[in-house]
Amino acid sequence: MRRLLYVSLALVFVNLDAHSDQSNRRFPVARTLQIHLMAGQSNMTGQAHVFQEGDDFLALQGDPDATSLEFLLNNPAYVASLSPSTYPVLSLLDPSWMLTRQEDVWGIHLQALNGTPLEVRTGPSSTLGTWTESENTMGIGFGGVGFIWSRFGIELAMGRILKAVSDQPQYIFKVDTAGTRIDTHWRPPSAGGTVGTHYVNMMTQFQAFLASLDADLADDGYLNDHGDATAYEITSFTWWQGANNRGDGQANLDLYRDLQVDLVNDVRADLGVPNLPMILVEHAQVDRVVELDGTLSGADGTVSQAKKDAIDILELTTPGTVFFVRTNDLLSTPNLNDPFHFEKRAENYLQVGWRVARELIGNELLGTTLKPAKPPLVVKR
Repeated sequence: MRRLLYVSLALVFVNLDAHSDQSNRRFPVARTLQIHLMAGQSNMTGQAHVFQEGDDFLALQGDPDATSLEFLLNNPAYVASLSPSTYPVLSLLDPSWMLTRQEDVWGIHLQALNGTPLEVRTGPSSTLGTWTESENTMGIGFGGVGFIWSRFGIELAMGRILKAVSDQPQYIFKVDTAGTRIDTHWRPPSAGGTVGTHYVNMMTQFQAFLASLDADLADDGYLNDHGDATAYEITSFTWWQGANNRGDGQANLDLYRDLQVDLVNDVRADLGVPNLPMILVEHAQVDRVVELDGTLSGADGTVSQAKKDAIDILELTTPGTVFFVRTNDLLSTPNLNDPFHFEKRAENYLQVGWRVARELIGNELLGTTLKPAKPPLVVKR
């Protein structure tokens, strides 16, 4: 059974920047590095702009309807025009999200196509600072592939919020490639046929990362590069994919549903965590029909319904461990320039990150080390 957790995210953020450098500290209480594996296609990659770079910048990049993180911070009237019930994440937003890195939260972004790490771009252009092929503390620049400007995805808000409520260090391990399918690129082993190269690359690189943590612990009992944690755990797996499997009809629904079940089971089996919490994120529902019985159809609605049906199946064996994150309410009406990427609006990627974090917090998947928060605010579903 799901349990609501009473937290005040806004008040916790008051002390967010008070964290000192953790790299050479020994903590009086043992700490566990909580690792979040994330995979999918272009929305997981992260399409939201960080910097505005001039009035015509977004239009020149083919994103005339986009908003940037910088725009949100500099235009309080626009932020106030957005529904606070739809975008509660914006009540937490402050300049530190763009200007500083989040201590005690690390991330890495890898290309699922070949398993190689991607640049983390921290400035308005490639000449203003990049971290190439390495992890770093969480902040802007963990998004978009192949661009000279900085982008971000759901990891930005997710990392900030998780650290705001947890005393444990966090790690976001993101693996993705745009334009990929679950039945080919990500095909799980138990589905039969050729295992998807992207699935193989994800597992190979993630298990190599875990092996490096084991080696670090074996040295002196501490994860010296990750907040001096004395242990680690795989805390969650988040999946955001579906656009390239669009297609109406029962056959497509059945195909995606079965592959989604296989993917969840195989990730758990390969990582040796049989009850690993899974978060399935709804892709942009551009072509969606709600039937009289509440089920979804249409080229996009079918895939969304398949994810919900997969959760129903998984509930029979591992109840309370797979969760669905809705995104359809974030689409513009009518659809504008790039509905499949939520118009590349910064507020949409921030809000999806908030919703993923909410599932982890609200279902008590971060353990019992949450920071006290008052007055309480019900994190609603």
